[in-house]
Parts: sequence; C-alpha cells; structure tokens
Amino acid sequence: MGEDKNSFNEKNKENILEPESEKTDEIENEIEDVTASSANSVPDDIKHAKEDKSKIIKKLEKALENAEEERDAFKDSYQRTFSEFNNYKKRNQAVAAQAIKTGACDTVEKILPVLDNFERALEHADDVQDSAFAQGVMMVYKQLGDIIAAMGITEIPALGEVFDPNLHHAIQQVEAKEDEPPNTVVAVVQKGYMLGEKIIRHSMVIVSK
Repeated sequence: MGEDKNSFNEKNKENILEPESEKTDEIENEIEDVTASSANSVPDDIKHAKEDKSKIIKKLEKALENAEEERDAFKDSYQRTFSEFNNYKKRNQAVAAQAIKTGACDTVEKILPVLDNFERALEHADDVQDSAFAQGVMMVYKQLGDIIAAMGITEIPALGEVFDPNLHHAIQQVEAKEDEPPNTVVAVVQKGYMLGEKIIRHSMVIVSK
C-alpha cells in the first residue's frame, strides 16, 4: 500500500512538473528569439547612428570652416576699408589745410600793397607825427600788422642778411662799403613775407658786390 502511494506521488509530481518545465522551455526559447533578434537589429541601428553622428560632425566642421573663412574675409575687408578711410581722411585734412593756407596767402598778398602804402605814408609823416591824423594812420597800420601776424604771416629777414635768392629779389647791386661784406643786403626796397615755409612775396632788395 505504501509503495502504491509512493508511485502515485511520483507520477503526480511528474505530471505537475512537466507543464512547468515545458513553460520554462518556451520562455527560454522566447528569450533566445528576442535576444537573437536584438542581436541582429541593434548593431545596425548603432551603426546607422554612428554614421549619422559622423556625418553631422563633418557638416558642423565644414560649417565652422566656412564661417571662419567668412569671418577672415570680413575682417580683412573691414581693415582695408578702415585703412582707406583713414588715408582719405588724412588726405582731406591735408587738402583742407593747404586750401586754407593758400587762401590766406592769396588774401594777404592782396593786402600787402595797402600795408606798403601805410608804411610810405608814415615815412613822410615825420613832421606831423603828433597830429591826430598821423596817430590814426599809425593805429590802423598797427592793427593791420597784428592781423597779419595772427594769421602766422612773418616778415622775411633781409637787411644785413646774406643775399638768398630763395627769399630775396635783387633789383640793384652797389659797391660794398669798407665794413660790408659782398653779397649782403644793404637796403630793402619792399618787405617780403612768408607763411611757414611758403613765400608770399620775396623781399625786393639792394645787394652789395
């Protein structure tokens, strides 16, 4: 009786375990199928992802390279334009300064004969220097001289100087006196003036020989 019971139990145990074993096999098979499927599909996805990433990196590198080239081109263009503008500005300033200087010289050159006439008038006014008329002429002459000086106009040194054809215009030569060296300005017939290095009018002089 005991043996029959044990035999029955063993059979029942086999019957109970057999379905569970089959399920386990099925699950394991499914896991293997899924794993195999994943093993076949994942590498392709990863490969494509790597390829796409590499393409994106190359595109970004190319875009960066193009941007750097454009930046360098714009920088070069800006520097050249800025340099050209500075040169243009300097040229304009130089032209404007020269125009002002030329205008001043032209104006003064036209005024100088008036200044000469005042000087001649004063030379012949020795007898009437105390008169109101002489004082008025002297005042106008001084004001005119101050205006010319304020413009930067200076008188060319002449009397007693060595004759310089760049500054002086000799209208006569005379025999030198004992204490006078030759080629020296002994008299000034008409004063000369200059603005900086620019001669407005040469001095008209008499030179010893």
